[in-house]
Amino acid sequence: MSRTNVISSKLISALAIIAMTSVTFVALWFISGAHILGHDESVYATKARSWIEHTPAEQFEIYRPIAMPVFGWIVLQFSDEERSFRLFGVFFGALIPALIFLLFRRVSSDGIALTTVAIVVFSPLFLRQAPQFLNDIPSTLLLLATLLIIYDHFLSAGRSRWIYAVGPLAALAFYMRYAVITPLACIALFSYLLLLPRFLKKKGHDFTMLGKAILISIVLFLPHFIYSAVATDDLFGILRLAGKAAHRAFIGDGLLQYIAWMPDELGGWVFGSFAIVGALVSVALFVMREMREKYIGLVWIGFIGLSTFIVTGLFTHAEARYVFLPLILLTGVGVAGLYHAGERLYLRAGYAFLTIVVVVTIIVGIDTYRNEYAFFRSEEDSAYNSGYIRALEAIQSDAADEGCVVWTSLSRPRASWYTRCDIRKVVDKATFVKNAAEVGDKQLYTIVGTRVRDPQISPESAERFDVSLEEMFRIGALPPGDLIVYRLRPGTATSTVLHEI
Repeated sequence: MSRTNVISSKLISALAIIAMTSVTFVALWFISGAHILGHDESVYATKARSWIEHTPAEQFEIYRPIAMPVFGWIVLQFSDEERSFRLFGVFFGALIPALIFLLFRRVSSDGIALTTVAIVVFSPLFLRQAPQFLNDIPSTLLLLATLLIIYDHFLSAGRSRWIYAVGPLAALAFYMRYAVITPLACIALFSYLLLLPRFLKKKGHDFTMLGKAILISIVLFLPHFIYSAVATDDLFGILRLAGKAAHRAFIGDGLLQYIAWMPDELGGWVFGSFAIVGALVSVALFVMREMREKYIGLVWIGFIGLSTFIVTGLFTHAEARYVFLPLILLTGVGVAGLYHAGERLYLRAGYAFLTIVVVVTIIVGIDTYRNEYAFFRSEEDSAYNSGYIRALEAIQSDAADEGCVVWTSLSRPRASWYTRCDIRKVVDKATFVKNAAEVGDKQLYTIVGTRVRDPQISPESAERFDVSLEEMFRIGALPPGDLIVYRLRPGTATSTVLHEI
């Protein structure tokens, strides 16, 4: 290829990347809303605010990734509005098409890369998760960049200096979401098994930069394991706690659920279907030696995706966003596999296939986008969300700057964010007395839903908990029934116990 053609190709690719990023950013920002922060969003936002205002952040457990509050802290330097936090997700989500395009363009071709981008960005999974203050999409972006750099280093026989970025990218992904240890392990394993033997056959291959990159990675990951050893007496203690927090019913519980959700309920029927095809193509390419040698990049990506999907399903409960990365990788392999199969039958069949897939994806995707837009608007218009925020704001206003503690069974991380209070779970009287002893002279409240079956400190249970309740806010006709806020005061017996404690 002439130098002019190379420059022209790079310019077209750059313009395509700018266009994809810009359009995705606008689309995600338009769809994102100012609705109430979700469970995990509230946990990260509350921890970030605690560093600034010294407000409580009890819901941020040790197994929570530390990078998310750091990003939240950055957001809070400018605003504490819900949409400000969601700008984080929109920003990282807008870069996803560019990284998918660059990765599959490098491994396969422009047409396959663009088709994979279309399938992913028009999927309900991406459109639902990207415009939120969550870590799944951003960590996926960083892992895609890691894969791109590793493969580029492989192709250059060890001469690409971008390999030095692998450590920082992988470490940031890890500190953003500890569960990426699974795909990182799969990347390392299949790079060793599939790429390394071919790397060693390349003329003039050089390990120097790779060795330095590995050393940088170790240094960047080391603080986590040192802290884990200090905090839990176990180098892997935090990761073990994160695994326990996954709440699987049994080993493989998540995998069975993922299989049951395939293809439509996992990522949308187009996204899910191509991921299934990608798993089959990965295995088929591997068992056929000639194809394995010819398409080693696809085999490498496919097996990373397939193994990550299986291991994630084995050890965590099922959440579609947990397997976003392997679904992307398998989808790209699926598109490439069908393209090359068509190409072998007839030269132009592959291009016809890609064109049809893109057209169908866009048609289905437009309807999906409308549905997701309607979903986020319904969250904004939700009577329950609005009523719950009003109840929480009533507590914040009443408590002023004196400090407060709230006992509730309803969305405790959200309650923490919107009240700035300590939030405690209602268990039994002994636990209540222990909690009350820890909070000193702070204002005490309880939030009650008249239709909620979980334990509550309500007028019906006040005698059992030995407290008196004074109603200060009520809103009715909500899913939990009437939502009521009470000021809470310990009774004589409980006060005596607290005094003795």
